[in-house]
Order: sequence, then C-alpha cells, then structure tokens
Amino acid sequence: MTTDLRVVQRPGTRTGSSGLLEVRRLRKVYGGTAALADVDIHVGRGQLHALLGENGAGKSTLVKILAAVEHEDAGEVRLDGEALPPRRTPRTMAERGVVFIHQDLGLVATMTVAENIAQYAGYPTGLSGISWPATQARAREALARLDVALDPNVPVGELSIAEQAAVAIARALVQDARLIVLDEPTASLAAGEAARLLSTLERLREKGISCILVTHRLDEVLSHCDHVTVLRNGQVVGSRPVEELSRDDLIELIVGAVPEMPTRRSVPAGGPPRLAVRDLSGHGFGPVSFDVGPGEIVALTGFADAGHLALASALSGAGPIQGGDVQLDGRGYAARRPGQALSRGVQHVPAERNAEGLAGGLTVRENLFPNPRRRWWPLNHRRERSEADHWIHAFDVRPPNSNATVATLSGGNAQKVLVARTMATDPTLLVLCEPTAGVDIGARATIYRKLRDAAAQGLAVVLASSDFQEINDLADRAVVMRRGVVARVLDGDDLTIAALTGASYGN
Repeated sequence: MTTDLRVVQRPGTRTGSSGLLEVRRLRKVYGGTAALADVDIHVGRGQLHALLGENGAGKSTLVKILAAVEHEDAGEVRLDGEALPPRRTPRTMAERGVVFIHQDLGLVATMTVAENIAQYAGYPTGLSGISWPATQARAREALARLDVALDPNVPVGELSIAEQAAVAIARALVQDARLIVLDEPTASLAAGEAARLLSTLERLREKGISCILVTHRLDEVLSHCDHVTVLRNGQVVGSRPVEELSRDDLIELIVGAVPEMPTRRSVPAGGPPRLAVRDLSGHGFGPVSFDVGPGEIVALTGFADAGHLALASALSGAGPIQGGDVQLDGRGYAARRPGQALSRGVQHVPAERNAEGLAGGLTVRENLFPNPRRRWWPLNHRRERSEADHWIHAFDVRPPNSNATVATLSGGNAQKVLVARTMATDPTLLVLCEPTAGVDIGARATIYRKLRDAAAQGLAVVLASSDFQEINDLADRAVVMRRGVVARVLDGDDLTIAALTGASYGN
C-alpha cells in the first residue's frame, strides 16, 4: 500500500536554477533496440536531481554516456553552455569537474582516509618525497567542506558504510567537482545512515555543487531532492520539480501504473514454530533468540553494523555459528555449510546477487536449475525448458527467454530469477538478505507478492533487510538488532518506520 506524500519546497531548494548540464535529444541504439530515444535532461547549478526508472529503463546507459564510457549515436551533451565533443574520454569529463561515485565507492579498504583521497588528488611532495602532513591536511580540509569529522589516518575499512561514502564524496571535492553523479549510493544503507549521507549532499547543494542521484528509494527523492527525471523504455516520461509530485505520482511515472503492494496480515498464534533460535551467537552477533512460525515473515533489521545480515548468513550455513541452539521443525539444526542447509530445505538469497547468487555467464534456465536431479537416465531438456518457462512467467522475468544470459538482464529481472530459483525447490524455510536492494518498484512489487503468496501456503521466511520501508510493507514481525543483540521486537500496529528507526538507535 502506498502513501500519498506531498512535500513543500525546502529552504535552499533549486528548482529554476541556471543550467549546468544539458542533455539534448540523446540517442543510443544497441542492435536495433533504442536504449535511449531523444532524451532531454536539464540539471541546474546547485541542484539535487534524481534520476529514476525501472531496471532497464536506460539510466545506466545515460550514466555511461555522461561518464564517456559509452558515446551517444545522436544528440549532444552540454556542460556550462559548452557542447562537449562526441568522442570525449573519461579524463575529459574529470577535467571539467564531472565526477562519478558508484555503489561500490571505489575505495581501498586497507588504505587510510587520506591515502584514498590522495589516490585521485595526488600526493603533495616535498624535498624528501611525499609530505604526509600535507596529505592529511588536505583530507581534513575536504572532509570539513562536508562538515564531517573523520581521522584521516584511519583505514577506510574500519569506517561505517555511510562514512565511507562521505570519503568518496570528499575525494570528489578535491577534484574541484561541479557535478557529482551518484549511482545507488544508499542501496545498502539503513534509514539513519542514508539520511546522514543525503544531508551531506544537501550541504553540497548549498555550496553550488550539483548532484545527480540514481536511486530506487522514493522516500529519499521526496524528502531531499529538488527535481526528478523519470525514464521508461529509454524515453523521458516526466521531468518535474519534486514539490509537484507525490509518491503515487512517481510510481505511476516509473511503471505506468501504481502496482498493488501486498498488505501485512496477522498470522494466527499457536502451534510449534518452524524455526526456533535460542541464544545463538556468531561473528558479529549474539546471543539472539526468536521464533518463526509457518506462514510467517519475520524481519531481522538494524543499521549496517547491527549483525542482522551476519545472523541470516549463519542460519543459511554461509557464516560461522559459535554457540546457541537452533531447532527446525522440532529437530536440531546446525548448518555449518550451505549444503547442509539445503538438505534440510533451507534456501538462501544472498545480499550479493552477482558475486554469490547467480552465474552471470549462464542462461536463465541454467541459473534456475543449477543442479538438475538425475540418476542414470539422460536429463529431460524439454521438461527443464517447460519448468523454466513456468517460473519466468510466474515472476514476469523480462525478456521471457530461458536461453537469455543472466548477465544481459536488468538488476530487477536478475533478482527475480534468483528468488524464483529458491521458490522452485519448495523450501521449508527461506532466508533472504537485502532481497530488493537496487531493485525497481515494479520488480519489488512482484517479489513481494510471491513471498506473501508463498507464506500463505505455509512457507516460513526470515527477511534480513536494512530497508525499513520494505519491512513495514512486508514483515509480520520485526526483530530489531543493535550491536549484535536484539533491541526490540515489533509487530502489529507497533511495526512502523518510526518505531524501527527509534529501536535501531536504541530508543
């Protein structure tokens, strides 16, 4: 169920600012298919501009063209009134102050904050080589422009994800950035951390620096952005000030209609739990206790360091267990490896879809059935194709081609394939980690409906997610974790975004 959120113009909002970036009638064709068709975008100076669209709408193609990784077939890109050369290079864009920050941030975890910033800005030198005091001073100065206080000598790997994002933005500032393009910077952040990062972007706006924010989180757009451009099927279907739009308006622009989201339901109490966790501990969490009944969707949530993702991985045999007891359908359950979990009917959707969940070089059919069950007789390819087509249709995977290579699918459709694969095994327990991170609103609605339908048939679901909106929409009960232990359990009318946020902060 969606909420009609209308926002008033915020102090400092730039809706009619003079143009910094202009994209005019941009066109890009791949193999006869128009990825971009006569796209026009105007980004003002000091404007926080959201770029929205379903996976496969053309956002990635546009970003690649702006980064000069790809080149347009027609149209032009103008920066501060200057038409850029069609065969420009990434260096050309960097020299003009256009900087890109991707979801992985591009930081080196073992290097310090100052060293990561110097990787792009260069190392100040003196008579004896690198001047480390000057390197650290420049890092402090860049962070101070964001009102962020971090020790420049701390290794980046010891920082929170939100702090790492601040380092990436500071690194952009030392390159004299005028326009920063951020691709899903909050996809793996909990609400509080995302809010801190977006506040950092608002401070950049006050300094006259423009930002393009590629995101699927509509609440962030409505709360923090000035203007929004929506792509659908490679075309601009709307470009308007945020103050003129509601959440439902945005959804309708993105998918063409407002998809029906499943509503949270009350699960009847009583009967033995499907999963009983008692004083479980492992790397980054514990002791933790909770139950999951048949047909129940129980969320594990908290900020990035809460331990909920590590707990979910341990339940699926992908992480270590150091103590405690777990019962699955009344029998002891101690999966030390994923194979042991699978043998008990426990399926896992990992947070890292590409690295841990799917084989990008294989087809959709091969990913749906990676371990075909056979004994001495040949594999029945016709039956396998038929079953693959069934799951493709059930999850509305696009294109509906079981022989399509997974690497060619959009993120949302690839995630549908991953969730469909777990459903195809008729599991007893399904453990999902960040199942819709970076997934568009249409694919998200499909996945939610399938999870709710499966729960109605008795499937027990553990949903480990940092997306409080997702938990509010989908979970029957939420176990909020903080610093590795349970801070609060929420259900019914108490399960709200405000309560999830407060419990995560320890309130």
